[in-house]
Amino acid sequence: MPRVVEAIGQEVRRAELVLAQVTTNLPSYDIKLALPDRVVVRIVEYRQGVERVVSEQPVAGGIARVKLARGIYKAVGPGVDKLFEIGSGTTGEVNLA
Repeated sequence: MPRVVEAIGQEVRRAELVLAQVTTNLPSYDIKLALPDRVVVRIVEYRQGVERVVSEQPVAGGIARVKLARGIYKAVGPGVDKLFEIGSGTTGEVNLA
């Protein structure tokens, strides 16, 4: 039984390493918002009924820069509550202003 537990632990560590590599190589997007500088905006992802905050970034010059995979997200902050999608054709800027 200890060998099974050890093997499972090794697989979990490998999966964590792969996930870390994937998330560090994601493209950056400039999320354009009508918010003042230094306001923090949260980028929330919904998958399989679970809400997960994927990024919290301060706004600088009306832009919050985040690394995102393809998917549907929501920008949440003071006066902002907007859905947006990152798809294969999404350019480097997403305008939510």
